[in-house]
Order: sequence, then C-alpha cells, then structure tokens
Amino acid sequence: MVGGWDATATLPASSSHGEAGDDQVASIEKRTRNGKISWRAMYREPDGTQRSRSFPRRVDAERFLTTVEHSKMVGSYLDPSLARVTVGQWAPQWLAGKANLKPTTAERYAGILREHIEPRWGGVRLADVTHAAVQAWISDLAARVSPATVRKVHQVFGQILGLAVKDGRLARTRRRLWTCLVSSSPSAATSATTGCVTSLATAVSRD
Repeated sequence: MVGGWDATATLPASSSHGEAGDDQVASIEKRTRNGKISWRAMYREPDGTQRSRSFPRRVDAERFLTTVEHSKMVGSYLDPSLARVTVGQWAPQWLAGKANLKPTTAERYAGILREHIEPRWGGVRLADVTHAAVQAWISDLAARVSPATVRKVHQVFGQILGLAVKDGRLARTRRRLWTCLVSSSPSAATSATTGCVTSLATAVSRD
C-alpha cells in the first residue's frame, strides 16, 4: 500500500485490453483507498502520451476505454483536457477571431455574449454542454425574447462551439447538434431545437 492506495489487483478491461503496465494497450487497475474501491482506466493518446481516469465502477471504466480505443481507430480521438476550457473562456477567443466584422456587428455579437450566453454558459466547460441543457435554454429564450433574437443567439452559440470543433476541442457531431437553426416563430423555435436534439442525441452520446 502506497499513500493509502492498494493497487494489488490489476485486471484487463476486456480481451482487447491488456494488463496494467503494458506500453501498447489500454488497461484497468482496481484501487482501494480508505476502504473505497475505484477503477483506474489507463490508456495512451495517439501520440503516445500516457493518460488515466478513475471511475467508481469497473463497467464505467470499461465503457470509457472502449470509447477511447474506438475513437483512436477511426481517427476521431480528442484530448479530453482541451474541452475543459469554459464557454466563458472560449467565447472571447471566438470573437477575437472575427477581425473582419463591422464595428456595429462586433458590438452586436459582444452584446449577445454578454446578455445571453455568458450568464448561462460562462462557467460551463465545453465538454459539459449537453443537449438537454441547450434545449432548456432555447425554450427559456423563446418564452422571453423575439424569435429573431433566439435565432441570432443560437447561431452565435453554434459558431462558438463550431470553432471548438475546428480546434479539436469538441467532436464533430456535437457541432451539428448545436448549429441546427431554429424557426422564425416562438413555438416552432423550441420544437425545431427539440427535434435537432432528439435526432442527434445518440450520436452525441457515442462521442
């Protein structure tokens, strides 16, 4: 036991995962600290960097490694640390990249960030922006502001997350989810967004 950890039990995640310490394949290690058991999933990024993440259940660790290994195989792997940036930190970078905007347009975008996006999403990490939360947010906006404003806010939010996709911080299916355009009527705006969310929820969960 080292530092309160008992790492005597090391188990492969499945037949496709190796034992802990293998330099080439992912593995799962059972750990005990202060009587509590956790499961550490260990894997390598495409560039060889060693990473690990702990879970309270082995099945969760297995699912995580399966997702990681699949994304590496199909070339869609994303470094999880890149998505830890908050929307509030990322949005100014998006706006700063709009150097060719007219001053009035830039101010309008800044106003949208300040009045609508920052209050709701400023402290939320990119990785934690969920389809359910976006749906609820759009529904709330549709009840309080004009359809045109809902559409503009949603488009700006989609562009912010679209840049995160291009920068390798979010998976591509997430961008398709957030950039579904809303309708021009208040009631249709909510239903259109709900439809986008529902149709892409499964794809997003696989990212």
